[in-house]
Amino acid sequence: MRRLLIAVIAALAVTLAVAGVATAADVVRFSRIDIGFGPILKANVTEACGFDVYVQGEGYLNVTLQYDSAGRLLRETYSTPGAFVTYTAPTMGTSYRFSWLPREEFIYPGGATIGGPAVYRSTGTIVNHPGEPAEAGVVVLSGTVVGFGPDGEPFVDFTDDQIADVFARGSLTRAGDPTESICNALTAK
Repeated sequence: MRRLLIAVIAALAVTLAVAGVATAADVVRFSRIDIGFGPILKANVTEACGFDVYVQGEGYLNVTLQYDSAGRLLRETYSTPGAFVTYTAPTMGTSYRFSWLPREEFIYPGGATIGGPAVYRSTGTIVNHPGEPAEAGVVVLSGTVVGFGPDGEPFVDFTDDQIADVFARGSLTRAGDPTESICNALTAK
């Protein structure tokens, strides 16, 4: 879902950049794109907890696109300063929240071209439920540009071998399902 959101926002950003006729070696920034959603009923968590549990996202996305002197995309950066995910149990009168979405970027050495390299990097907190270790750290994954969308946004493919060679540092190996910790956090007074 997050990659789909990023793809949609990247398409919007590239469309706006093209519409604005970005010149070579430009940096194009889009700030405060509203990425809020919800509240959405979490059916599986509601069933496990025995009371309604909703999740809601709130915050803004900042997008930065950097181009080389030939007009090729070198880097896409996505950040969500001040964005949060909130879990709520209205009948219990409880909720908790944590920082939403890490800083993510795609780097295209030499510019985004079909068959060219792409490096994906994610830094920060991914998820942080009470009673569970936070999923946070740095993930770096190499891929290949395999095409472009109608608005010029690069499509990146990660092969099984590239995924196996992922660089990850931090607390990124969640051992289990966080449902029990969500229920416990929302029943605590």
